[in-house]
Amino acid sequence: MRIRLLPAAAAASALLLSACGKDAGDAGQSLLAYVPADTPYVVANLEPFDAELRKAWIKASGGKQLFALYRSMLGNFAAVADDEDERKAMKFLGAVLDEFEPMVDPEQRTPLGMAEEAEVALYGYGLLPVMRLRLADPAAFEQVIARLEQSLGSAMTSDEVGGYKLRRQVIDEVVIYLAVIGDQAVFALIPSAEDQAIREQVLGLQMPEQSMADSGKLEQLATQYGLQRNAGVGLVDTAALIGALLNPTRPGDRALLSLGEKDAPTADLDATCQAEVNEISALVPRLVMGAKHMDAERMDAFSIFEMAPEAAQRWAAVSAPQPGAKAPKDGWVWFGFGIDPVKTGTALRGLADLVAADPFQCEHLTDLNDAMAQMKEGLNPMAIGMAANFTGVFVNLDKIVLDDQQNPISGEGVVAISSPAPAALWALAKGQLEMLESLDIGVDKGVVAVPTDLFPMPLPAKALMTERSLALAVGDIDDARVEAIAAVDPQAEQPIFRYGLTGRFYSEFYGDLMERAMLEAALDDDDGEAMAKMNQTQREQFAKDMRELMRIAGETIDYMDTQILFTEGGLEMRQQTRMK
Repeated sequence: MRIRLLPAAAAASALLLSACGKDAGDAGQSLLAYVPADTPYVVANLEPFDAELRKAWIKASGGKQLFALYRSMLGNFAAVADDEDERKAMKFLGAVLDEFEPMVDPEQRTPLGMAEEAEVALYGYGLLPVMRLRLADPAAFEQVIARLEQSLGSAMTSDEVGGYKLRRQVIDEVVIYLAVIGDQAVFALIPSAEDQAIREQVLGLQMPEQSMADSGKLEQLATQYGLQRNAGVGLVDTAALIGALLNPTRPGDRALLSLGEKDAPTADLDATCQAEVNEISALVPRLVMGAKHMDAERMDAFSIFEMAPEAAQRWAAVSAPQPGAKAPKDGWVWFGFGIDPVKTGTALRGLADLVAADPFQCEHLTDLNDAMAQMKEGLNPMAIGMAANFTGVFVNLDKIVLDDQQNPISGEGVVAISSPAPAALWALAKGQLEMLESLDIGVDKGVVAVPTDLFPMPLPAKALMTERSLALAVGDIDDARVEAIAAVDPQAEQPIFRYGLTGRFYSEFYGDLMERAMLEAALDDDDGEAMAKMNQTQREQFAKDMRELMRIAGETIDYMDTQILFTEGGLEMRQQTRMK
C-alpha cells in the first residue's frame, strides 16, 4: 500500500512546489497561468499579437478617420444634452475618446501603456467573467484610469490587497474590479455577496492549482485545427458550462445565478440528472474558435461546435448541393440556405426515436420527451416528399434603387433555386401558372430572356435551368454572371447557410439608407431621442457623418463571406474577411 502511495505523494509534492513557485505579479508570466484548467470558457492568444500586423489592420480599417467621425457625432449629442447627467456622460465619453485615440494610431507603440505585442485572455472563474491584458507600462495605464476618474468627477473605491491596488465599483448586487497586478490589467465581475471571500482567486492573486497553461488544452486545439496562435484561440466547455448553470458548486456561481432571486441555487442534481446532463453535453462537447489565417489583408475565422461522431455523421447527411459556390464576391450582398428535406426528416425522426426508446428521467429534462414526441408528429411525410425537389435558394443582390418612400423601384440581382430535378420543379410551376408556358427554358437552352408581360416590373429579366438549379436574373446582368451564380458543384462542401457582403453595400446603399433614416427620425417631432433636439445644421452634420462612416467601410472592406456547414467533426462556421 505504501509503495503504491509514493507516486501519488511525489506528484502532489511537485504540484505544490509548482504552485508555490508562481507569483501573481511575476512579469512575463503566461496569461494562461491564471486561467483555471476547468474554466467553462476562455479566449486567449497563445503568442503575442504581431505589432506590425496591428499597424496594418489599423491603417486598413481607417482607424483615425473613424475616431474623427466619432468625435463629430459625440459633439452633436453633447451640444443638445439638456440635463446634468447627460452633460456629465458626454464629457466622460469625450475623455474616453481622448484616452483611447492612441489605440488607432499605428505609430503609437504602447498605447495606454499596453504591450506593443498585445496579449489578452478572457475567461471564466466558473461563470464569473475575467479579462487580463499585458501591459508594457503599468504606471502609464494607471495614469489613464486616474484621468478618466477625474473627468468623471469621482474615483472608484479601492482596497489594498497583497500589495496591489484593487479599484472596485459596486453596481447593484455586483462589484466591477479594475486592478493593475504586475504587468497586467485585470478586469472582473464578482457578486457582492461573495466579493470578499473569492476576489483573490478571481483576480489571480491566488494562482489556480491547475491552470490552462498546465493543461495545454488551447495548444492542442490550435494544432488540431490549424489555428493561428497569435490571433486568439477560444474554447467553450459544454459540460463545464451546463454543470455551472444547472449544478453550481462554486460560491461565486451560486451568487451570480441568484442575483435578483430570494434563494440561491444549490448543487442538488441527483445522480440520474447528472448522468443525463453529461449525456447531452457529450453530443456537443465543445465550441472551438480561432483564425486559420490572419495577415494585413486577410482573416479566415473559424469555429466549430464539435459533435459526437454518430451525431456528426447523422447531421452531415442533411446537406444538399447548393448554387452560389462559384458566384463572384463583388455584388452588394448575398445569402442562401438549403438542406435535403427527406434526409433532414429522417435525422429528426431518428432523434425523436432515440428519446422515445430511452426517455429522460431527470425532472429538469422531462419536457424534452414531450418536445421530441410533438416534433415527430409534426413531420408530415407527404409534405416532406413534396418538398424533396426543393433543396435550397441562393440570392445575389448587385444593386437596388429606392424611391423617396424607400420602396424599391429598380435593381439588379439573381435568385437561384437548387433542386435534384429542376425540370420537374419547373413543370410543377407551369401547372400552377399557365402564363409560364410561354417561357421556354431547359437544361440545353442556356440563358433565356423572360417576356416582358411575365415580369411585374419594367426591368429586363432572364431565366436559366441547369441540371441542378433554376435561376431568375433581374436587371442588366450578363449571361456569364447568371451562369456562375446558378452553378452547382455536387462534389463540393455544401453549406446549410451562407451570407456575405462587400464594402460596396455600405458605401453605395447602406450609407444613403442611413442618411435618410437619420434625417427622417430627427424631423419626427414625436421622437424623444437626442436627434430630435438638434437644429437643422446639426441634423445634417450627423447624417453626413453616418454616410462618411459607410464610405470608409466601403473603401476598406473588399468582402466578408460566412458559411455554416455540417462536417464530420460537427457544425462549422467559416468566415472570410478581405480588406482592400
